[in-house]
Amino acid sequence: MPIPSSINDLSTTAGSNSPSGSESPSTIDDYLRVYASYIALLRDQKLALAGGTMTGALNDAATQTIASATTTDIGAATSNVIIISGTTTITALGTIAAGARRSLRFTSTLVLTHNATSLVLPGSANIITLPGDVAEMRSLGGGNWVCTSYTYASGMYSRTNSVGTVSQSGGTVTGAIIETGSNASGTYTKFADGTMICRRSVIYSAIPITTATGGIFYSSGGIPGSSFAATFIANPNVVINVSPSSGLVWHAVFGNATTTTGPAIYAMSSTSSTVDVAVVQIAYGRWF
Repeated sequence: MPIPSSINDLSTTAGSNSPSGSESPSTIDDYLRVYASYIALLRDQKLALAGGTMTGALNDAATQTIASATTTDIGAATSNVIIISGTTTITALGTIAAGARRSLRFTSTLVLTHNATSLVLPGSANIITLPGDVAEMRSLGGGNWVCTSYTYASGMYSRTNSVGTVSQSGGTVTGAIIETGSNASGTYTKFADGTMICRRSVIYSAIPITTATGGIFYSSGGIPGSSFAATFIANPNVVINVSPSSGLVWHAVFGNATTTTGPAIYAMSSTSSTVDVAVVQIAYGRWF
């Protein structure tokens, strides 16, 4: 082989490179100078261990699929980018030197089990994965891992999707965090944890508080219970406030609230009178 003009002329097979042993000393000297320059080139162009800037892409090996298991050994993976298949609960991720990183994408629903040392998860709580979720894991060494980020395929809550239609499946939130609405029966607010509050304000005109009993007067016909703007899963607690157009009026309830309607009330007064009465009803309970 003639004296190479660039490092690319060299072969990875030692026997294919020169000198072959029959060259003159001066030619061998030329080879040695060329090879020394290539060594210097490698020295000057290597990426510094303490930092440096790459001028090209750093590409990971092809994505590897690993089936979920109690110990899903991502430390032994052949790629930094891993697809986790299956539904087996994961409690450990295998052993590799501290600092190693792995990007995981889940294809099914399974449980990642939080452990304060071996599998540290955001919020120190278990995570139920959904297809398409992505997790970034970093090894702490000794079989211990920390999840540095977790992204749900459905997206995180923000100011654009926190308020909407709430929903759930088996107690797991599948919709927005807060839902509000109104109709002829008032307004309602549902929360993702199952809490619901319904409100209604009604003015009843010319209520006769004229039936005497024990030195006081009450509205003999009563005021019917108001319907709720949404249906509770069980009878809610109800708070009622009565405001008269004049005079001193208070109230008493009779009967119980149902999942759809508040209790009926009596308007009561120390004097016989006919007044307009504003009734505010607030009910709180659960929608699931």
